[in-house]
Amino acid sequence: MKIIKVIAISLLLIFIVLFIGVFIFLKTFDFNRFKPQIVSAAQNALGRTVDFSRIGLDLGLTGIQLKLSGIVVGEDSAFGEDNFLSVKEIKLGVSLPKLIFKRQVQILGVECKSPRINIIRLKDGRINAQALVSSASQKQGTVETSKTESSESVGQVGAGLPVIMIDKINVDDASISYVDYSFEPKVTVTLDKIFLNIQNFSLKDAFPIILRASLLSNIQNISAKAFGKIDLEHSSFLLTDLKSGLALNSLSKEKLYSSIPQLKNVPLKEFKSGDLSVSIDSLVAGPKGLIALKSQGLLTIGNGKAEFSGEIKEDLPDQNYSVKVTAINIADLIDQSAYPVKINGLIFSDFNIKNQTANLAGSGKVEIIEGKLIDINVLRTVLDKLALVPNLAVALEEKMPERYKESLNSKDTVITNCNAALEITGDGVQIKSINTETQAFKFQGNGVVGFNQEYSFSGAFEIFKDLSSVMVEAVPEMGYLLDDSSQISFPLTVLGKGASVSFRPDIKQMGITAIKNRGRQELEKVLDKALGREKNSQQEQDTGAEEEKTGKQELIESIIGSVFGNGEKE
Repeated sequence: MKIIKVIAISLLLIFIVLFIGVFIFLKTFDFNRFKPQIVSAAQNALGRTVDFSRIGLDLGLTGIQLKLSGIVVGEDSAFGEDNFLSVKEIKLGVSLPKLIFKRQVQILGVECKSPRINIIRLKDGRINAQALVSSASQKQGTVETSKTESSESVGQVGAGLPVIMIDKINVDDASISYVDYSFEPKVTVTLDKIFLNIQNFSLKDAFPIILRASLLSNIQNISAKAFGKIDLEHSSFLLTDLKSGLALNSLSKEKLYSSIPQLKNVPLKEFKSGDLSVSIDSLVAGPKGLIALKSQGLLTIGNGKAEFSGEIKEDLPDQNYSVKVTAINIADLIDQSAYPVKINGLIFSDFNIKNQTANLAGSGKVEIIEGKLIDINVLRTVLDKLALVPNLAVALEEKMPERYKESLNSKDTVITNCNAALEITGDGVQIKSINTETQAFKFQGNGVVGFNQEYSFSGAFEIFKDLSSVMVEAVPEMGYLLDDSSQISFPLTVLGKGASVSFRPDIKQMGITAIKNRGRQELEKVLDKALGREKNSQQEQDTGAEEEKTGKQELIESIIGSVFGNGEKE
């Protein structure tokens, strides 16, 4: 027994001496002497410049801790001169007992402080993160293999490596900046004050993820939970069951305008309430970037809401998104207090958007109900622009019956119906068709709306038949603008930017229309006089009247066409 005790004590003393020796060695050995070799190997693997300020290794009773400080990964010259990644410090601790006795690499914890990532998307759709992965793959000599060969290879690699587990991963004070040059001017969105926690990370099983971050705010206003999983066979990462939320009143308008300069002239209201929730059923990312996505979200503002969804499939080139807006009040979105003309109404819309590489395209429809233009009478404003009769609106007001005068005297314009069909491009929104109606008139046409808030619409301004007849009775000259439906109709262009708006009737075309209509009246009188004859019987009048009328109209239109040209636009 004494011999056994002596041996045990001796072994313990030897172990202690060895431990102390290793401890002193690790404390005194300068691992930074290998910095050139480490940097060179990292640069060859990533195809980018790589550097760090210091590396250290500590030995404790529970394991070994590796510490790396001042890490920097440079940027591809095609994307600029700033760094792609910088990290203040990374600490990694490994359990010695698990490594020695169970052949398992159990990482007790990973601590990452202040990482900064810059993601850039160029006009042609290239993204620097994808270029980094592609370059790394080429450096490693990645080749295409069959699925069977790939599985066998992964199995062999898995068999040759110890089991890797990480108890926890903490990332603190991180920042991700996204710059998109496909917009003009560029769009920059930054997610900062990021805290990320991952528990029980492994290369085999799913693991929980918790995230807190700040978006367009000075506080952490985003919280999210999800599950992640590594797919070694397909070199991809799977994210599932993500749930996240954001309170709109936490957003800063100044940060929003700075991030999206296209909105800088839009006087958005301060959000007093409202929420944005996003859920992702599944997300798959690989060496080529985002491979698959299925997500949906809900934005609530006042009593209205906007629902959106996104879907990306590996076998389809397009990224498909849809947005559906229900009863969002324009007054809840835009601060119109300084606008000379204000607009109220509930927005209903349905859009489908596709994004392929750098090309953004989509289509949809918009409807506004309970609409009103405040502080402008559109009918009176448009009539004041007509040069057909001086002070036309005043002349009509003096002679029109009382029940019709409200159309000219009302302070506002009530919109009974407004709907439009749109197409979205990278330059703006094309209005394929727009139909706006009030109790007195309607406007039908098309146009364009730019991201700088400038807009232009061209179409036909039509005053309804009952009001048109009253106007013609009050001012006979208005009769020259009657169309085949006995409505006053003329071309109109609407131009503006933001809340400023101007109406420009096509005076030239109106003059041509008036001359044509007057010419038709005079020609009809001349032809009636030249062709007039008494019928021998009522039967002859009945049988020949319709043929005579048709022939007379054809003759009149033929004469008008020869004078003004058949292709002349009315």
